[in-house]
Amino acid sequence: MNKNLKYQAYLEDKNLAPNTITAYLNALNGLPAKLTTQNLKEYFKANLKRYEANTLKVRKYALNSYLKFKKLKVE
Repeated sequence: MNKNLKYQAYLEDKNLAPNTITAYLNALNGLPAKLTTQNLKEYFKANLKRYEANTLKVRKYALNSYLKFKKLKVE
């Protein structure tokens, strides 16, 4: 089972709507490969004009959810 399928199963266990699960999985694809505080700050700052505020908010929620799933802290 690949990492996206495991994460998808985690989201389904949380009873999230199918559209939310799809949005979270898509949001992860756009994030930096290495998750550091600096990389994430640069990513969100670089995309402020590219995406609407709500899109960035969903990406932030997806990131927070993924970090909880992986039991990671961004440093």
